[in-house]
Amino acid sequence: MTTPRPFRLSLIAVALLALTGCSQPAARTDRITARDEAGFDQWVELHRAVLTADDIKELNEARQQIRYKVMTQHPGLMSADFGNALYAEIDGRTLRELLMTSYALQIESAEVDIRNYQPLLDKYHGYEARRDLDADQRQEVQAMLAQLDGKVAKREAELAQLKKRLAEVKQMASAAP
Repeated sequence: MTTPRPFRLSLIAVALLALTGCSQPAARTDRITARDEAGFDQWVELHRAVLTADDIKELNEARQQIRYKVMTQHPGLMSADFGNALYAEIDGRTLRELLMTSYALQIESAEVDIRNYQPLLDKYHGYEARRDLDADQRQEVQAMLAQLDGKVAKREAELAQLKKRLAEVKQMASAAP
């Protein structure tokens, strides 16, 4: 007994829809499955339809921040152990969670940098107050202060941007369904 042709075509269509059309597209809130670099790259590819180029850039920056964190926490790890530690920090998190971690790490780094400039600024302000400096020395001190002030101002502007972006990511996370 043969199955009528229209019925067979309907079965094939239903099967194809079940395999492709009915599956939900990857979401930005999906948990990252990445036990290694290949898994991470595969997850990104599967989510490329919902991730913007900026999302992917931020995601890669987040991976770099976590890589640096793991490297500083576990100096001297062999390559395979380092990869395992890195992707253990990433696997199972959402994009938003990873971005919040990344921005928090970047904010902490910027705050440390700004604090680390303070002793140098104090030192050169002390030189500036000295009366025994000749014109060349005074000019050198003022040039160094201007350079340090510029570096601090630049880092403070970066810090403000990082805090703003972290707040946006947190807001997106709280607004997500």
